[in-house]
Amino acid sequence: MFTKKVFFFFICVLMLGVCPMSVKAQQNLKFDIVKFELNQLDGTASNKDYEKIDGSGNRYAIIKVRSTDGDEGLGEFMFNFNSLKSIVEDKGDELWVYVQKNAKMVTISREGYTPLRNFDLKMTLQEGKTYNMEITYDRVEKIVKKELRMQMVSFRLTPAVEGALVVYKKQGDDKFEKLGITDKNGEVSINLNFGAYEYQVMADNYFTTEGIIKLNDSDEVYTENMTLQVGKTYNMEITNDRVEKVVKKELRMQMLSFKLAPAVEGALVVYKKQGDDKFEKLGITDKNGEASIKLNFGT
Repeated sequence: MFTKKVFFFFICVLMLGVCPMSVKAQQNLKFDIVKFELNQLDGTASNKDYEKIDGSGNRYAIIKVRSTDGDEGLGEFMFNFNSLKSIVEDKGDELWVYVQKNAKMVTISREGYTPLRNFDLKMTLQEGKTYNMEITYDRVEKIVKKELRMQMVSFRLTPAVEGALVVYKKQGDDKFEKLGITDKNGEVSINLNFGAYEYQVMADNYFTTEGIIKLNDSDEVYTENMTLQVGKTYNMEITNDRVEKVVKKELRMQMLSFKLAPAVEGALVVYKKQGDDKFEKLGITDKNGEASIKLNFGT
């Protein structure tokens, strides 16, 4: 009898799917102004090539904003001087914030960061003067998710033969690899990289069925429906990563089925014989949260 002990396997639920390259901004990040001063030697604001004039005929002051943490994301900062008009120009490594004279306070904001409200400049901005401001801010944590470019493929047999062996290889490769063993519903599933694959399905008392599948859509489960034809009896074994057909012999084996609650599709089930060092892949759970395999008697 196949033991009911369960310590010989574990289940890892794989988070499968396509995730594009993405950046997740932490919420409530903070920034601060570490320096603000009048630059007596910088005449940019009064230079005719750069000056701006407001509706009253007065030159704007210019605040040149730099970051102590590099210029990445610097252009995402926004400045509000209450009733006074302002214009922001992104110069790459610094921002030029044009603002009308007499400004004394500023509110600075950026998406994902706690706003700095009514920051006291400690001085009154003068017409046509240039000022320097330095900002320090928490860097946005980047969580890079590898683009998997994979698709789930499900093989379904008619009749629903349990214990059929499905093998596959990428077109152009020499050797087949084991894809899995069909469950009691005659189904087996796996996640594969995009591409074209050849497959074979072998079951006792049925002819071998062959075909080709092409995978290119991560959002859909590719279902390959196959009708088996009654024919010569074979027993399937995997030897040196090759599928070989050998004469059927009496095997001391039992079908083992795992069923998850809740029914998680795409969970990986692995196992090892008691006393062995390494786990082996048993299969991937189907949409019903099930995976099955035939194993020799033992623990």
